Amino acid sequence: MKNFNFKKSLLAIILFFGAIFLAGQFFLINVSADNNPNFNIDSVEYSYFSDSANAEKILLTINATASGQVTNIERIMVLGARPAVSIYSDLENIILTPVEGSQKTKWIGTYYLSTTPYSRSWTFRIVSYFYYDDNGTIQSVPYSIGNSISKTIPANYSGLVYGVCGPSNNGTFSEQPTTDLCSVGTVMDMHLDNFGKWAWKCYGNGGMVSCSANQEIINTACGSANNEFFFELPTTNLCIPETATASTIFATETGWSWICTGSAGTNPVTCSAKRTTTSINPACGSAHNNSFTSAPTADLCSAGTATNPITNTIGWSWICTGSAGTNPVTCSAKRTTTSINPACGSAHNNSFTSAPTADLCSAGTATNPITNTIGWSWICTGS
Repeated sequence: MKNFNFKKSLLAIILFFGAIFLAGQFFLINVSADNNPNFNIDSVEYSYFSDSANAEKILLTINATASGQVTNIERIMVLGARPAVSIYSDLENIILTPVEGSQKTKWIGTYYLSTTPYSRSWTFRIVSYFYYDDNGTIQSVPYSIGNSISKTIPANYSGLVYGVCGPSNNGTFSEQPTTDLCSVGTVMDMHLDNFGKWAWKCYGNGGMVSCSANQEIINTACGSANNEFFFELPTTNLCIPETATASTIFATETGWSWICTGSAGTNPVTCSAKRTTTSINPACGSAHNNSFTSAPTADLCSAGTATNPITNTIGWSWICTGSAGTNPVTCSAKRTTTSINPACGSAHNNSFTSAPTADLCSAGTATNPITNTIGWSWICTGS
């Protein structure tokens, strides 16, 4: 009886410590499993587009999530399997990399495929991951416990809409274009690129196309109001050209100041005007009633501020404006024209074996030589 009780007690002790050992192993296994990296494919998306050679292609985008010990993992490999048909491969290896800022919990990969003339069913699954060991050598670890996603990519393109650039594509604009961006599709990702061009994409449900337009470079300068005297705050002729932007005018001790800004990448200029306590009666300058071969730019007003000269039938006109409460005056200048008296050139009264083509007139414009009974004749006309 004592021997039986001893054996019973010994068996109980063995079972007790055995249970502790198995529980510990179970705990260790679970802890280890929790620390192992785990991956899951969340989605597989595709879109159609044409490359620079107008070849139809498919862009695959694969999104995955990861958990467990993933800090030292650099890449994940996804295998895309599809039925082998004709010359097309039945396997594609797609590399996923971490999404920036996700602490390697989110991964993404893209892959380009040539389109095929038939629909194909794909199966995607994670087959391995890569990490750097202590020696800095990349190591590959097989992975077989993740999920898989099946996706059918249709080859029937009827009904698919491809983005098409609008009339603004390749145009030139001083400001960001907002109309005629896409003839087909939705405008997305409008921005000024590193080459100084406006760039955007036109998206359809079949694919997208990249479009761009040139930015007109506008160098600016102070307008005619710069360094002039004003009875009150100036509001016109602040910048050249008028399409340049004048910032909010602010008061100074002697008058006002403002900044003229051109297109992106050009240097702004600071301009100013002076305040006067007496009214300014405008008056035409010495350019008034004078004659010029081109529009005058100086001495337009002896008092007040001049508008830009406008061409008319006899020359140009402009307006000189004074301070508030005074009447503007209109000034003008005439266009000079020089008369040209026609004269025959050295070909006149000379002899030729064929109709002359040079030195027909020393002044004026020659008509084409006409054959007559003794040779040729032509007319020189002046102005």
